[in-house]
Amino acid sequence: LLTENDIEKEQESLEESKESLSNYYDALLDELDSVSFQDFIKKKKYSTVYFYSPQCPKCVQFTHHYGAAAESLFKDTIEMSLAKVNIKANPELAERYNIKRVPSILIFKEQNPDIYQTYTGDRSRVKLERALRRIIGVIASEAFSETHVAS
Repeated sequence: LLTENDIEKEQESLEESKESLSNYYDALLDELDSVSFQDFIKKKKYSTVYFYSPQCPKCVQFTHHYGAAAESLFKDTIEMSLAKVNIKANPELAERYNIKRVPSILIFKEQNPDIYQTYTGDRSRVKLERALRRIIGVIASEAFSETHVAS
């Protein structure tokens, strides 16, 4: 039988593991700003950018899913790069891409920062990863909005 102390230690250990995993996923993703954004988009045929706010509870939760999907994609493909943008630190990027709520994900095509789609699908890791893999092969997907051209 486990004692109350054993249970507390297990819970603490689990919380530390979750935090460590979150930090690991966070470190996988390039943090972009208005200077690095253009160069990042031009690196690969497809680029996925996650717009977030550090104060947003849904963003904190979603970062784990996005990071896990990124890790899997990094292992399997060289055609897509993934990064993140803090909208509080980079409001000009949020404004340029009409980011009204977070978390938001944009998929940039053809190494062009002016051609993108907004991911509107499920926010689970599995569904997100499946949709991102689909975009590498076929751009059209029910999980994405129409293609936009930035102004």
